[in-house]
Amino acid sequence: MNHLLVFYRRMISFLPYGIGIVFGVLTTFYPTLISRFSRLQPDPGDTRFVNYVLEHSFQLLVNKDYVGELWSPPFFFPLKNVLAFSENMFGSAPIYWLFRALFDSVLAFQWWMIAVLTLCFVCFALLMQHYKVNSWLSAFGAFLFTFGMPRVSQLGHQQLLPQFFTPLAFWFCWDFIRQPTNKRLILTLLFIYFQLLASVYLGWFLLFSLAFVFLVAWFLDKNIKQNLFEYLRKNYKVFIAAVLAWFILIVGLFAPYLETKKLIGGRPYSEVADILPKFTSWLRPAPGSLWWPLLSSQPENFLPWPVEHHLFLGFAAVLLTGLSLYILWRKKELLTFERELLIKTCLVVVAILFILSLKIGHFSLWRTVYEIVPGGSAIRAVTRISLVLYFYLLIAVIVCFDSYIKKANQSRRWRVLLAGVVCLLGLSEQVTLSLMSYEKTPFTQVELEMQEVMKKGCDVAYVSATTADPSFWSQQMFAMAAGIRANVPVINGYSGWTPPGYDGSMANEPRKNLDQVAKLLPKNFKGQLCVILPTAYTEAESVVAPHGKIQYRSFAGNFTSYSAQLPFQIFAQAIEVLNPPNSLKLGSVVTLPVRVKNTSNFLWLARGLKPVRFAYHWIGLDGKVAVWDGERTELPLEVSPQESILLSAKIKAPDVPGKYILRLTMVQEGVAWFDDKGAKTEDLAVNVAAQ
Repeated sequence: MNHLLVFYRRMISFLPYGIGIVFGVLTTFYPTLISRFSRLQPDPGDTRFVNYVLEHSFQLLVNKDYVGELWSPPFFFPLKNVLAFSENMFGSAPIYWLFRALFDSVLAFQWWMIAVLTLCFVCFALLMQHYKVNSWLSAFGAFLFTFGMPRVSQLGHQQLLPQFFTPLAFWFCWDFIRQPTNKRLILTLLFIYFQLLASVYLGWFLLFSLAFVFLVAWFLDKNIKQNLFEYLRKNYKVFIAAVLAWFILIVGLFAPYLETKKLIGGRPYSEVADILPKFTSWLRPAPGSLWWPLLSSQPENFLPWPVEHHLFLGFAAVLLTGLSLYILWRKKELLTFERELLIKTCLVVVAILFILSLKIGHFSLWRTVYEIVPGGSAIRAVTRISLVLYFYLLIAVIVCFDSYIKKANQSRRWRVLLAGVVCLLGLSEQVTLSLMSYEKTPFTQVELEMQEVMKKGCDVAYVSATTADPSFWSQQMFAMAAGIRANVPVINGYSGWTPPGYDGSMANEPRKNLDQVAKLLPKNFKGQLCVILPTAYTEAESVVAPHGKIQYRSFAGNFTSYSAQLPFQIFAQAIEVLNPPNSLKLGSVVTLPVRVKNTSNFLWLARGLKPVRFAYHWIGLDGKVAVWDGERTELPLEVSPQESILLSAKIKAPDVPGKYILRLTMVQEGVAWFDDKGAKTEDLAVNVAAQ
């Protein structure tokens, strides 16, 4: 009987956590769940990019023939270290791998999103349990931390979802500050490193904020200094070794980012200033939430990044903050010294982060952080500091509210009622009824079609245009996703940075000529370059001219691959005169039967802006050019590589008598004469006389 009672009590204690997770998943992922995972949240931007980065790590793990390298996924080819243009997602990739072993890449990513937020909930709840907070309040705090409006507003930036290492890092860091031990030091450093691996943004904000946690606690509690000095006196070797090992790991992680910074330079502060939080940002709820009609303001007030300024957590958090300040001021007897120190430290850190990041007019103290703190210049969207700021705020207000519920003089019924009202208000505030999502099937279909044509002999591919979504970044993601499916590197690319001068990004012009694309590749690159276009694209000829030829069409016929062998041998020819003349009459015009063979590896176009034509030069025996621009003879049709064509070439003799060399060659109008580019010519000795 006692065993059943213990089991029943344990089940009851787990009930609030189960309710919190289920309610959070339902309110955050209802578009995905209602559609039975046929819809992906929230939009096809960073969603697909983060999916790509996670799939890249999975391919490294399972595919021995994968063309990518750890820091060089196969986009922006042939640039290296392109993963360092963005988040690497190493810390949360193993969770994706588990789902990827069972599902396709997109479905695995949908489950990954749900799983990482569930882990955030669990880890925050464990932290609250460590501080012996009531299970219902622990679940409430974990819900606000995990499924609160600021997090849901950033659902399109999935790199900000894996914050589950932050509660664990703070747990052991705070314990180390209070009572230093080797185990706590190592675990603190380890979980900070894991958070950096899971999300560079969140890891940097965590490390930045923990410095203030240490300084504030040091100032508030004099025993910390004594305890730390005593610990270092006895364990300085372990401390130095642990910090040094951690530092080496950090340097190893960020070395590719430093190399990338040399290539692309740092972010100008003007770009950072655009995404600093304003005071009104902290009062701006998520669209579709309970308070949106009351507190919404014009997006123009937050340009150019209005989506980054939905930082309001709700009035429940405001009420709890006010209650915490009141208790610290008038009701300190409700708090133990340990809890009071924890609450004060967290609230002061919240104030510091708020003040440092706040933008008032054109002024912000963040300029100092940007200039002097390592890594600060790489942080563009400073508004995302809210995810760390609210972490400290929730620790303070939940622990303080728990103390009030347990020890206040008011009746227990009143305290329970107050807790219930605050929790219900807090939960209802977080529900958002206008979450974005999109049907994933049309996007997957396009990627599969592109994958098919890429597999047909492509060594590197370039997608010039798509029809499913005309936006620039979406076109790049189609190319990247198809490339990783086909295991073919692509010149296209989309990431947090665009390489300077890299035309493969197509930032200004999404349709490049094939020879412009080829210039992005090393001169010694050998292989098949494929340009993929919609089959119905009317400008296909001008895009691939003059080098491409139709190679394959996709199974649904929507995409066509135009291919060319690299390196280009553009100006190569073989010319044979079937009945060569020995002499010509002065100024006469004759027709010669000529067989011309395209020995290059690109298509000779007969029409268009830069067609290929047959022509000639007249050169005297002394080497001087008598006539350079000979009469042109048009090609009757396009000539593919290694194909021959018979022409009736029109030749006009010079107006000055003498002995000449008639040099027969091809010319691409507006580009070059073939013989000027080293192509072999057919030279005939001809006597021109006034007969």
